[in-house]
Amino acid sequence: MLAPSSLDPTYTERMRVGALEVPLGLVQLIQAKRWPQSDDEERRQHLVPIVPTDRVHRFAPEEDELYLYAPPFRTVQQCCESGETFWEESIAAPAELDFARAVPIADFGLGTDAPVVLDYAAGAAPPRVRHLAWSRTGNDNHWVLSAETFDEFARLLGLHPA
Repeated sequence: MLAPSSLDPTYTERMRVGALEVPLGLVQLIQAKRWPQSDDEERRQHLVPIVPTDRVHRFAPEEDELYLYAPPFRTVQQCCESGETFWEESIAAPAELDFARAVPIADFGLGTDAPVVLDYAAGAAPPRVRHLAWSRTGNDNHWVLSAETFDEFARLLGLHPA
């Protein structure tokens, strides 16, 4: 077993959400226990955040916390099919996401309604990371780029080696 602070560059087990391949960097962070592996680890973030506020401000200056989701991950389409209505509401800017090609991996904490997704819509691997940015009124929210790749995102968060 690896120490929680190290990543094993030889770890290559793949994870998929349907046909979408989860970035290897995220799989390695989960395996190294630097990303929640279970619901219990996910909930602990309410008491002890994994990502410090100054790291969140690097890509979302208007936010203060980041709550990382544990696997298994699902597409937004699967979330909708299981009854989650948020994604189809106008505040979620649904026209800006391809539900079948977006995978929620985090949000900005309780009550924020501001998810972070792996966005495979550009048709490329690796996916980009985007988050829902709220307008002042909440009526003109948009999905904005957080990082071009998951590895860049992990470096911004201080979870991945530089």
